[in-house]
Amino acid sequence: MDKKQEIQEVLAERRKTHGDYPRVALLHFLLQDTFDTASTNEKSTYYPYQIIAINMIFHKLARIGCGNSCEIDHWRDIAGYATLVVKELEKLDKEGDVDTTN
Repeated sequence: MDKKQEIQEVLAERRKTHGDYPRVALLHFLLQDTFDTASTNEKSTYYPYQIIAINMIFHKLARIGCGNSCEIDHWRDIAGYATLVVKELEKLDKEGDVDTTN
């Protein structure tokens, strides 16, 4: 099997669990856009790792919405990104640097 064929097989397999890419991309975009529009927090109040985690969580939610909603890895990934943010905020909290007022 050549590389092109391998890639096509992987994409076909991922489509089953992750959904159709253009549809996933649209849902991800809409989630992000809605968050950006409706959020009362300025983007500058977020740490970069929070923004990235939120973005990745939106992507996982889009995969759940367009692909296999019972794919355990989607849910694990969401928990993982949230846990990474918690760990960073806990470090800041210990140092007294976390702002919990916003």
